[in-house]
Amino acid sequence: SQEAGRLTADGTKVTATTVTVNLSALKSDRSQRDNKLRSSGLETDRFPEATFTLTQPIEVPGATGVLTTTAVGTLTLHGVTQPVRVAREATRAGAGITVVGSAPVAMADFGITPPSIPGFVTVADRGTFEMQLFFVRP
Repeated sequence: SQEAGRLTADGTKVTATTVTVNLSALKSDRSQRDNKLRSSGLETDRFPEATFTLTQPIEVPGATGVLTTTAVGTLTLHGVTQPVRVAREATRAGAGITVVGSAPVAMADFGITPPSIPGFVTVADRGTFEMQLFFVRP
């Protein structure tokens, strides 16, 4: 599996969440770009996974509905763990919860040197961490 996630709830409160993503599976429209990420920038050969871990509980709708809030947690990227606040929207429908969210990421905070090829391409030193998660009861 490319991703693995777990959500623990107590009533209408999410008490724990951990999501791990296999970054070495990232694909773009250029194989050269994908190959470059293995040894520079994200260095997916050395740091193949990114993990988000919730550090503060979140209240979710008790019935079907949508809740917009901020998830407070940590993001581990490039072998470095930093606190992160993810603006997110959770939708509960039946036995499932869909979560979408995003947060700004400064590459330097995670020890990432943006890859560049002088005169050809330069990568910005900031980006956005985005997630779209679907949780269902086992």
